[in-house]
Amino acid sequence: MAQPATRPIRINSFQAQLTLEQQFLEDHAGADPKGIEGGAIPAEEHKINPFATSQPTAVLNTGGRIPLIGLGTFKADEKTTHEALASALKAGYRHIDCASHYLNEPAIGNGLHAALKAGYAKREDLFITSKLWNTDHAAEDVRPALEATLGDLRTSYLDLYLIHWPVTEPQKRGEAGGDSVLLPHPPKCQSGGGASNLAQRRAHCVLQ
Repeated sequence: MAQPATRPIRINSFQAQLTLEQQFLEDHAGADPKGIEGGAIPAEEHKINPFATSQPTAVLNTGGRIPLIGLGTFKADEKTTHEALASALKAGYRHIDCASHYLNEPAIGNGLHAALKAGYAKREDLFITSKLWNTDHAAEDVRPALEATLGDLRTSYLDLYLIHWPVTEPQKRGEAGGDSVLLPHPPKCQSGGGASNLAQRRAHCVLQ
């Protein structure tokens, strides 16, 4: 049976995202590993789950698409990271959500490297997000923080780089307000930057 084509979906609430994720997982629970156009996939090609191409996506203001079903890595420890990433990619996850303050990006990078080498996905098919911590908001600290994350995750670029929180802690060099943050753009960040944990009122001010 042919699978539905990937379609852009705009969401307005966290609950809507959870509903989409739950529906996707329910629809594909226990399904046979069939190809996109039907027919069994040869055993040696079972590594990449065909359901990875049928996930709902949201359209970013850059025109790129972000998969709505993602693997969160908060509190993921080194012992279980490799297995979790391999299982997630084999199951069809393509969005990996990371942050430098989770203090586990080196383990995630090693796990991703192993999973990609095993053929569970290709880097160009993944959407990797990371976040800038509160102590690195000064303009001169953003680039070094990004480079550290890229090195830890063992990738040459991110798909999205977010300000983790809209608050500023004392920087390593001087003081700066959140409005001084200058997030990188391609090629280091394919979809540019943004902000997370931003209240609707503050988001409206930023967009204005």
